[in-house]
Amino acid sequence: MNFRTLFLWLVVASSAACSVASASVSVERRTYQIDVDGKPSGFHRMVIQEDESGQLVMTSEAEVHVQKWIIHYNYRYRGAESWRGGRLTGLQAQSSENNRPSTVRLVEKEQVLQVNVDGKVTEVPKDVWTDTYWHLPERFKGCRTITLLECDSGERFTCSLKLVGQEAVNCGGHIQSCSHYRLGGDRVSDIWFDCGGKLVKESHIDDGHLAVIQLKQSQIAQK
Repeated sequence: MNFRTLFLWLVVASSAACSVASASVSVERRTYQIDVDGKPSGFHRMVIQEDESGQLVMTSEAEVHVQKWIIHYNYRYRGAESWRGGRLTGLQAQSSENNRPSTVRLVEKEQVLQVNVDGKVTEVPKDVWTDTYWHLPERFKGCRTITLLECDSGERFTCSLKLVGQEAVNCGGHIQSCSHYRLGGDRVSDIWFDCGGKLVKESHIDDGHLAVIQLKQSQIAQK
C-alpha cells in the first residue's frame, strides 16, 4: 500500500529558512486531516512564510497510520520547499514508509534543478510543480501540461492540469468557494484551491483506496 502521493511537503536549506525567519512579513499555519477510505488516518501540517523580497518557504510534517486486518501501514514526512517568483528553488525532505527511510535534496543549478535522492543525483527542469500541491502558481492555471515532482522520491511525472470549475467546499466548518482542478496523465488527482491559490482539498485513488486530505484549520499572523 503506497500513500506517498498524499503528502508531501518540508524543507529548505538552513540559510534560506533563516533568511525567511529574520525578514518574515507573514506566517500562515494550515492543518489538514487525512482520511483513507473514509476513516481519519493522519494529518498534514504546513507553515507558510513569506519575506519582504517575495520568497516563500513552506515547511510541513505529515503522518499516516492505517491498520486493516493484518496489514499495518505507517508513513512519516518532514520537508521544506523554497519558492520565488512562482518557481521552486529548493527542497529538502525526509520520509519513512513502513520504516524504509529516504532523503531528497533539491538545489537550483543554472538552467536546471539538481535532485539528490539518497546519494543518487539527477536533473529536472526548473518549471516543475511539487506533489504537496500546497499552492497553485499563476502560470499553472488553466489547461496545460506540467512536470510534477514527487517530493519524497524525487521522481517526476508528466501530467495535464485542467480547471473543472468553482465549487463550494467545507473547510473546518466554513464554506469556501474553491477552484476545482483535475490532474491527469501519469498521476490522477482532484485538487481544490481557495481564492488565494492555497490547497484546500486533494483526493485520489491509490491501490484501490480513496485517500483525501482536507483543510481543517488556518491561521495567519503578521510580523
